[in-house]
Amino acid sequence: MPGTYAMPMRLLRQYLMPESAQSDGPALTPDELQKWVAALPQDKPLEAARALADVAERIRLREPSVRKRIRLYDLMHETAGQVMQVIEAKLGRASLPLSPLSEALLEQGNRLLREFGVGYTSIAIDVSGKWVGLGYARPLRNATLRGMQSHARRLMLCYRVYSEGSRTAWASMHQLYRIARDGGFVAETLDGRGVPIEQIYRRALLIAFADPARLAPGELDRVRFYVERYGDLAAFATPDSIAPGKAAKGGLFLIRPSDTVAGRSLAKWHVTEPAPHDLILDCSALNAKVAEHIVGLESNIVPAQLGLPIVARQPQYLAMLKSMMGGWGAPSMRRFHRARFHPRVDLVAGFEGLWTFLSGPAYRRRQHERHDVEIAADETSEWAILNESPGGFALRLVAGGNMKVGVGEVVAIRPHERGTVQACMTRRALSARGRKLVMGLEVLASRPVPVTISVAESQSRQRGARRDVRAILLLKVPPHDNAPALIAAPDTVWPGIEFTVTNRGRRTRLRVSRRLEKTATAELYLLERGSD
Repeated sequence: MPGTYAMPMRLLRQYLMPESAQSDGPALTPDELQKWVAALPQDKPLEAARALADVAERIRLREPSVRKRIRLYDLMHETAGQVMQVIEAKLGRASLPLSPLSEALLEQGNRLLREFGVGYTSIAIDVSGKWVGLGYARPLRNATLRGMQSHARRLMLCYRVYSEGSRTAWASMHQLYRIARDGGFVAETLDGRGVPIEQIYRRALLIAFADPARLAPGELDRVRFYVERYGDLAAFATPDSIAPGKAAKGGLFLIRPSDTVAGRSLAKWHVTEPAPHDLILDCSALNAKVAEHIVGLESNIVPAQLGLPIVARQPQYLAMLKSMMGGWGAPSMRRFHRARFHPRVDLVAGFEGLWTFLSGPAYRRRQHERHDVEIAADETSEWAILNESPGGFALRLVAGGNMKVGVGEVVAIRPHERGTVQACMTRRALSARGRKLVMGLEVLASRPVPVTISVAESQSRQRGARRDVRAILLLKVPPHDNAPALIAAPDTVWPGIEFTVTNRGRRTRLRVSRRLEKTATAELYLLERGSD
C-alpha cells in the first residue's frame, strides 16, 4: 500500500525477540563458539550459567539449520555440565529459606538446563519421523538422550532445594520417551557410554514418586543411589497387560504422554481410565526388594550383605526406606481440608533454640514478652497455618527468614492466641521463588518440658563422675502409643541411662530405652520407667 513502511524480516525478527536473545555474544559459528566457551569463567558459576543460557537461547531462536544447532549445542554441552556441577554442589549445602544468592543460583541453573532441554527436545521433534532416512538417525538419538538428561537434571536441581519439579520438563520427558520408543532406541546410549534413555526416564519417575519434599538433607542422593542400583526392578507395561484388581493394591503408576506431571498412582486415582497410548510403571518387584531390605536391617543383618551402603546402619536410613516404599506403593491422600482462616504461630527450630525458648518466653502470653522476643528474633520465625490435622500442620513462612529449618528437624510452635506449645518434627518442605516456604510438621507432643538431668560421665577416669545435661521431656508422644520421650543434643545421652524428673510434685525414675530419630541438632529417645 502507498505510504506504508514494510519492516525488513531480519529487523522484525530482532524486534520480536526477547532482550536476552539480542545481547552481545559470540558469533554462532563453531570456531567462534568454541573460543568463547574456552574463555568462560567457570569459577563464577552464576555468570557462566547466565551466559551459556543466553547463547543457547540465541541458537534456538536464530539458527534454522538442525545440523548446525546440534553442533553448537554439543560444543557447549560439556562446559554447561561442569558449571552445573558447581551450582549443584552449592545448592546442596544451602538451607531453607534460601538466601538471595542461592535463589539466583537456582534460577540461572534452572534456566540453563531448561534451554538445553528445550533446545534438544525441539531438535528431536523436528527430526523425528521426517529426516531419519536422510542420515539423521544418530542426531535424533543423541538429541533425544541429551534432552532427557537435561530435563532429568533440572528436576533434580529443584528437588535439592525442595522446589517443585517443572511441568514443562515432565511434558518434554514424556514426549522424548515416546519418540525413543517409537524409534526403537530406548535402550541405546550415547556412543556406547552412559545411561540409556529408558533408565534415565525410569529413574526420574521413581525419584518423583518417592516424594523428594519428604526427604531430609542428604537423603536425596541416597534415594538416587538406591534407584540407580535397584530401579530396574520397576517395569514399564501397557494398561491391557495389568491384571484386573491389581491397581487397587498399589505400586502401579499411570503415565500419560500428554501429561505435565510424572504420573498418577492408580491406587490413589482409581477412577482414572488408562488410554491405549498410556504407560504403566509397575513398582511391585521394587517394593518387594525394599521390604526385603527393611526386614534385613530390622534383623540387624550387615548392610553389605543386603547390597546396601554402610550408612544403612543408621536409623534414619530405615525410616527413609519405609517412606520410599510408601511412595512407590500407595501414596497417602489428603484427609483434611485447607483452612480458610490462617492463624499465626511462632516457630523455633533446633535443640538449643527449643531449650532456650521453652526455658524462657514459651509459656508466657505473647503480649507480655516483647523483651524476650526481641532477644531471640534471629531464632524465632512467624508462620501461618494452612491446614491442621490431629497429627500435624502445614505452615507457610510469613516473617523471620533469618532462621534456618530443614526437613527432619525438631521444632516447637506456639499459636499467637494461646500459650500452648507443641514439639514437632518437620516432615516435608516446599520452597518457591520469592523466599516462600511451606513446611509440613508432625506433632510429637504438647507442652514439652525443659529439664536438666544428671548422667554418668562415661569418658571420665574418675569413678562415679556425673555431669548435667540439658534435655526436653515429652510426657506423652501420640505417634508412639503415648509413651514418654526425651530430646537431647547429639551424643549427650544414650540407651540404658536412668534419671529422675519431678513433675507436679511427683518424682519419677525414667530410663532411656532406644533412639527413635537423629537430626542435625538433636536426638529423640523413647523412655520407659526406671528401677525404683
